[in-house]
Amino acid sequence: GQTYNAIKKNGTRPLYQQCIDQVRYGSYLSGGNHVRALFVIHGEGDGNQSNQNYDQNLKEWLDDYNADIRAVNGQQDNIVMLTCQTSSASGYKSATNRDQFVTPFLQLKASKEHHDIILVTPKYWMTYEDYAHIDATSTRLLGEYYAKVYRHAVINGNKWQPLQPKNVTNDGNKIVI
Repeated sequence: GQTYNAIKKNGTRPLYQQCIDQVRYGSYLSGGNHVRALFVIHGEGDGNQSNQNYDQNLKEWLDDYNADIRAVNGQQDNIVMLTCQTSSASGYKSATNRDQFVTPFLQLKASKEHHDIILVTPKYWMTYEDYAHIDATSTRLLGEYYAKVYRHAVINGNKWQPLQPKNVTNDGNKIVI
């Protein structure tokens, strides 16, 4: 429920440092630890604030985690960010300013421009309890999608793209998808 500015490195909340502390604790375990992915379900607050830089925020967040995790546990390879696409604009914005809720578009943009940011799935098709929170069944499905993409992209090393149009054009008064 926090915006990027709250949970980023040196943000107003201690979440980032708590995550790095957990990696540090793990490095003390027999055999150490190795972090492969950052699982992110985030963006509604930034959409509500019409954060136009959310794609760059995701890149910065991943870069910071990569640097700090490497410093803590000594791993050489990068982690990836698995994220889902928000779909809560109608709950946060009125019909007149809904176009200012740009988070879903910037999540897609970040995944297109940064190979280590992987868009798992949009959430528009899930069942919501209210304007922002999915129900238990959808939460389980979302977890299954994260696991599926983690295995496909991180463990097996394959490229992942969620279902999306290949092409969108207009033909007179028709939109062809």
